[in-house]
Amino acid sequence: MQEYQEKRSGLGLLGYIWNEWISTFIILILLLMTLIIGTGEMIHGQLLRIGERLYGDPATGMQYSFLRAEPEKPTCDRHPNIDAQVKEQMKANASDDFASFFGAASESDVRASLLAAQQQCEEKYQAYDKTIKYIEANPGVRTYRAIETGFFGIFKFGTENRAILLVFMVLISAITASLKYHHIGLRNPATKIDYKVYSLFMLIGNALLSFSVISQYRSVINSGVTPTYETVTIYWIWMILFVVLTLISLYQLFVSPPPKREGGNIGLALLSVPLYAYMALITGIVFTFFMDYPMGQGIYLGLLVEFSGIFLNLALFIWAGMLLTQTRVMDLFLNVLRPWNLAPETLTWLILIAAAVPTAYTGASGIFVIAAGAIIYKEVWNAGARRQYALAVSAMSGSLGVVVRPCLLVVLIAMLDSRHVTSDELFGHGIYVFWLTAFIFLGVSLLLAEEKFRVNSPKVALPGMARAF
Repeated sequence: MQEYQEKRSGLGLLGYIWNEWISTFIILILLLMTLIIGTGEMIHGQLLRIGERLYGDPATGMQYSFLRAEPEKPTCDRHPNIDAQVKEQMKANASDDFASFFGAASESDVRASLLAAQQQCEEKYQAYDKTIKYIEANPGVRTYRAIETGFFGIFKFGTENRAILLVFMVLISAITASLKYHHIGLRNPATKIDYKVYSLFMLIGNALLSFSVISQYRSVINSGVTPTYETVTIYWIWMILFVVLTLISLYQLFVSPPPKREGGNIGLALLSVPLYAYMALITGIVFTFFMDYPMGQGIYLGLLVEFSGIFLNLALFIWAGMLLTQTRVMDLFLNVLRPWNLAPETLTWLILIAAAVPTAYTGASGIFVIAAGAIIYKEVWNAGARRQYALAVSAMSGSLGVVVRPCLLVVLIAMLDSRHVTSDELFGHGIYVFWLTAFIFLGVSLLLAEEKFRVNSPKVALPGMARAF
C-alpha cells in the first residue's frame, strides 16, 4: 500500500507515468513504424492493386494512378485567338535580329505550332474534366486515396529516417531501463551498498560516453564539411541520451531506493553493476586516457547506425518473443510429449531441438528463455531431473538456435566481416554445429543419467498425443 502511494505522488507519480505509459506508448509506436518499414513496400503494392480493382475502369481508360492526387485544372487558354497569336508571333520574328541566322518560321509553320499547342491544351482539359467527373461519381475514391497515400507517407518517412528511429528507440529504452534499474547484470542490486556501487559505475560510464559523443560532434562541426540533417539529429540524440543518463545516475547515487535486505559487501556489489557500465567504463578509460582519443566510443556507436536495419529487425524479433510469453505455445507443445513419459534426458533433448526454431526466429535475443524458460524448467524437473540440470536446460533452450537460419546474429556477424565470410557459409556450417552440439549433449546426458531410457508404450502414449493435437 505504501509503495502504491509513493507511485501516485511526487517524483514517484512522474516515474510511474513515464515508465508505464509514456515510454511504453512511444516504443509501441516505434515498433509499429519498424513493422511498416519492413513490410511497407509489399503492403503498399497491395493497396495500389486493390485501388486499381476498386476504382479502375478499363472501358474508359481510367486508372487508379490517375486518381491518387486531386487533378489540377490546366492553366492554358482553351479557346485562343489563333489569328491574333500568329500575327503577334510573326511580328516578333520580324524584329528578331538573329532570326536570319537560324531561318525565320513561315506563317503556316507558326499556325501549325499554335494549333498543336491548342490541341494539347484541349486534351488536358478533357482529361481533367473526365477525372473530376469520375471522382464525383465515385466519392469513395477520396477516402481510399487518403488511406493509401497516408500509408505511403508513413512508409516513406520511416524508410528515410530509419537510423533516427533506431537511435530514438535506444534513447527511450535506455532512460526507462535506467530509471527502473533494469540494465542487464549478473545479479540485481538488493542492498544499500549494491545500489551505491551500481549508481557510481553508471555515473562514470555515462559521463565518459557523454564526453565522447560531444567531442565527436564538435569534431564533425569543425571539420569544414557541412553535416547532413540526419547526422546532426543523430548526434544530438546521442548527446541528450548520455547526458540524461548521467544526470539520472547522479540522482540515484544520492537517492537510492529502499534496500531489499541489509548487509552486502563490495564483491557482491560489483556483480550488481550492469555489463553496460563495465563496457562503457573500460572503453572510455582506454580511449580517453591511454589512446588520447575520446571520440572512440562515439565512432563505434556509428556501427549501430550503419546497420540500423538489422537492429530494428532485432527489436521486432524481441517484441515477437515478448508476445510469445503471452501464449500457450510451449505448454501445448509439451502436452504432445507428456503422454510418452520420457526420461528427463530424452525429454530435454527434444525440447532443445524444438526450441532452436523460435530461438532463431527471435534473433537469438534470449527472449525465448524469458518466454518459455519457466515452463521448460518445471517440465524437466517434474520428469525427475535434478534442479541444477533443469536450470541448465532452461538456460540452454535459447542457445542452440543461434547458429540456425535465419538468426539475425549470424547475419550481423557476416555483415561485419563480409570480406571473409558470407551468411550462407555461416548458416551452412551452423547446421552441422547445431546437430553436433545436440548429439554431444544427448550422449553426455545419457552417460551420466541414472535411468538411461524411459518411454511409455505407443498404445498408451498415442491416444494421449492425439488428444493433445
